[in-house]
Amino acid sequence: MGKITWEYLAGFTDGEGSLGVVGKGTRITWGNTDKAVMDAIVEFLRGHGFPVNYYSVEKKAPWKRIYMANITQKKEMLRIINLLQPLVITKVFQCENVRQWILAKDKKSSVDFDTVMNFRKDGFSWADIAKTMHIKYLKLRNLLIDRGVLPNMEYSKKQLTYRARDDAQKSGKCINCFQPRGDNGTQLHCRPCADRRNDWKRNRLRRKRCAMASQTA
Repeated sequence: MGKITWEYLAGFTDGEGSLGVVGKGTRITWGNTDKAVMDAIVEFLRGHGFPVNYYSVEKKAPWKRIYMANITQKKEMLRIINLLQPLVITKVFQCENVRQWILAKDKKSSVDFDTVMNFRKDGFSWADIAKTMHIKYLKLRNLLIDRGVLPNMEYSKKQLTYRARDDAQKSGKCINCFQPRGDNGTQLHCRPCADRRNDWKRNRLRRKRCAMASQTA
């Protein structure tokens, strides 16, 4: 097998490859029954830093085993399309279609760094910022690291409330007013807070019964 070049790979993609939008992602695939050819192509791609999935599929007789290689990561897809699109002949439209899909997807899911930092100046924790902007915390963390900001581990307001209540319960305080529960208190509340909670439960049950009675009347 001779040396693989980008021109050879572009021709191989025209004849034996496929690329497009598959489900919620993109994929470029090459397949051939010649193992030596596929081994050389995979070695060439991995040598250029592409994460290639390489496997084989057994076919029923008289068909031969086929060797398959594909790339699925968006960043790597965009990189290989930039290399192959000027060289391919029959897959030009597919390359451009995948490119536009990736760019549109990245634009839709982009996060404005200035907006994030404005929330931070207003006193929001990183977790609260992610929740407010309806994005995953991991995505926000990766954005901050790319911009040179290393976010410390912080708790959201809801998590801080739960932690404060746990500490109050362990120290013998009411989880609502954080005052000592006293001898007349319950396992979680002081007596005044427990009475208010019981009144609220009774009123809620009374309203529910009245609503059910009005529906059956």
